Amino acid sequence: MVSDINSIGKIENLHKKTSVQSDFYEKCKSTLIKEGDILISIKGTLGKIGLVTKEISNAIPGPSFCILRKRDSALIDTDTLYQYLRSSIGQRLITQSGQGATIPFISIKQLKELKIPVPEKEEQRKAKKIEKRSNELFNSIDEMQKELNQLLEKGWLQVDSKGDNK
Repeated sequence: MVSDINSIGKIENLHKKTSVQSDFYEKCKSTLIKEGDILISIKGTLGKIGLVTKEISNAIPGPSFCILRKRDSALIDTDTLYQYLRSSIGQRLITQSGQGATIPFISIKQLKELKIPVPEKEEQRKAKKIEKRSNELFNSIDEMQKELNQLLEKGWLQVDSKGDNK
């Protein structure tokens, strides 16, 4: 689900779980989500990008998603592709390829035809550094949000840095 993608585009936990019949599951085994997959929303919320950061067992993407999975022979690494697709340039490329006024969508054929620039190895190394820093900032903000929520929940009670009531 689109809601499973956090604010920096990571998919770490799934919020909605649905039971499916075993014959449907057997047909979908080849499309199980794996760690390192990039999921792209191809219908509705067009172009929402998520990177699967850890193994999620028995997860099948919803009908609005397409899995982008890096081949061993790929010239671009997953982090670089992920960052490009989330960038304003990548998002504009996806949006311009979309069709449909009421419910926008991009076909698999159009998705396959997207022109993705392949940066030099040095640029891909820079992308990894940017990704690392983005994660650090997100984790810092997340911790501050948790602390703020804790303070707000306590109301007028004071909470010290260890979370203890005074």
